[in-house]
Amino acid sequence: MHFTSRTLLDDGVIEREFTLDAFTGILWMPPTAAPSSPVPLLLLNQPGGLGTRRMYPRLVARAHAAAADGFASVTIELPGTGNRPPLPGAEQARIDLRAALAAGEKPSPDVIDRLVLPLVEAAVPEWQATLDAVLALPGTGSKVGSSGGVIAVGVRLAVVEPRIAAAGLCAGSYVPLSTMDEARRVTIPLHMLCGGRRGGMIVRPLWICSTRSVPLRRRWRPTWVGTRGCRRLRGRMRGGSLCVTSLKCRAEADRKLRPRSYHPRPHL
Repeated sequence: MHFTSRTLLDDGVIEREFTLDAFTGILWMPPTAAPSSPVPLLLLNQPGGLGTRRMYPRLVARAHAAAADGFASVTIELPGTGNRPPLPGAEQARIDLRAALAAGEKPSPDVIDRLVLPLVEAAVPEWQATLDAVLALPGTGSKVGSSGGVIAVGVRLAVVEPRIAAAGLCAGSYVPLSTMDEARRVTIPLHMLCGGRRGGMIVRPLWICSTRSVPLRRRWRPTWVGTRGCRRLRGRMRGGSLCVTSLKCRAEADRKLRPRSYHPRPHL
């Protein structure tokens, strides 16, 4: 990890841009972080196809909210976004997706797979490499949460990355069938924010599929809200509040990562 800039923000948060392997990212450290008192870390996932520069105002707002709760935050430029080369087949998949929607048809599983799965396969190893580098820095602790972004990326990280202790996801991205199979293997606290028709259509199959096993019913927690409620809570979710709550619950009850409760705002 090579840091390329360092900026002190208004509330004492230190923002540092970095390069790692073939991608870039931004790390935000709260003023409370120190080698003697390390802070937990939030992974600020992004929606696909936009890029860090376009998402920066939202990302920095999420980082400020997390820092107020004593969390460091990190985000990376996703594969195929920003100045990175496009993912193979992604543009054709988008064309096919738009054509299906314009015709009033439901996108086929093949189109969704071609659109989402290459991003998952490329992004998850980069997130794991980012974790390796950031957790080796002084001032960061061992607890990690994943917040927002593409649902399929968040689910894959929740399954394969043992350092992630809790996650918060938002409805709004297409879910491949293979992600529904992966969701059955999630064992960490995971809070899903679902709102409006889009949330119902996209997330409900994932919710039903992932809770057929009784133990997983205690892991997944959906929040079903209307369009206005979704707008209000989505900012909190993307800021990491629900994920922060899960991490704090885990600190209180570390047995099998089982949270005691979930709230829209973190409770100390």
